[in-house]
Amino acid sequence: MEFTEFAINLSGTHFVVAVALLSIALLLLGARQKAFSPQLDRGTGDVLRGFFILTVVLHHISQRLPGLGVLSPYAGRAGYLSVAMFFLMSGYGLSASARPDSGFAAYALKRLSRVYIPCVLVNTVLWFALGHAGSFLGVLNPLCYDNTQWFVVTILIFYVAHFASTKLSSHPSLPLLAFTAAYIAGCFYLRLGFWWCVSSLCFPLGCFWRENEGAIGKMLAKISAIHAALALTIVFVALTAVKQPTVLPFVLSPLFCLIVALLTSRFSLQSKPLALAGACSFEIYILHMKLLVILLHLMSRFGLTGSIWIVPYFVVLIASGYLFHRFNTLLAKTLIPGPRKLAQQA
Repeated sequence: MEFTEFAINLSGTHFVVAVALLSIALLLLGARQKAFSPQLDRGTGDVLRGFFILTVVLHHISQRLPGLGVLSPYAGRAGYLSVAMFFLMSGYGLSASARPDSGFAAYALKRLSRVYIPCVLVNTVLWFALGHAGSFLGVLNPLCYDNTQWFVVTILIFYVAHFASTKLSSHPSLPLLAFTAAYIAGCFYLRLGFWWCVSSLCFPLGCFWRENEGAIGKMLAKISAIHAALALTIVFVALTAVKQPTVLPFVLSPLFCLIVALLTSRFSLQSKPLALAGACSFEIYILHMKLLVILLHLMSRFGLTGSIWIVPYFVVLIASGYLFHRFNTLLAKTLIPGPRKLAQQA
């Protein structure tokens, strides 16, 4: 059963546009100039995750809305630009936290507790709610009820590739780049969707950024914020103008990430609403299509119309994501042994 095989027919899109413009305003209003630093601080990272997860959600909503008007970029390429940033920040964060001497068991358990287990938990709840639809073992597949969960599958693959790369080289980004090329070729060979691989180069880019912050910092310091903002606009327009899959997005997606990195090296982003969404961005990602299906069902059952219902949807989505995030954090701390505990057990 696919939860994403439906279309939403909402009259008017102005409330969806309002959510998009509000998220952009929160991002811009929270920008504060700072001393140049190529490091991505946690606060700015959370704000970026919050902004880009809302963009992903709006992207999926806009694909199912007629007459988008000014929101058309969200139905175009803004979705995979956001995913590109998540790949970049995942690669950066993983390289910053990875320990070369850690074993695979500790490494895998930490990532599974944060990524895979929450997805299986949601699928299990859905399996019971849908009256045991399909085999119970099907809940182990992240794509069981929601084909937008391809990112879960992809990021787990890259986590394994990153661990192997740390064992092969002191500069993991190099073998990881070779793996990414093989991954892209595999996606084309298996005829997976274009979205499975178009942003994947940004993961090794994030690792490379972390490994070479000093050299990258010297390069970024020579570029002004005005030039970066202009370049960002050009790249975004170029990407949203591409109607069919081409090689261009594979090149411009990493460029987009580099320009965003340049801007964050000169500006600190401060927005409590976006930081809150960013802290639970993965949980929001897991839940957003399921809650969208529930919204569709309720609107159909009670004869509700109008895009105003997108607003309470976002409120429920962020609140649910936050509570789910707290639960997952507690689960990881209590049920999944950390590297230190594993070492003591050994």
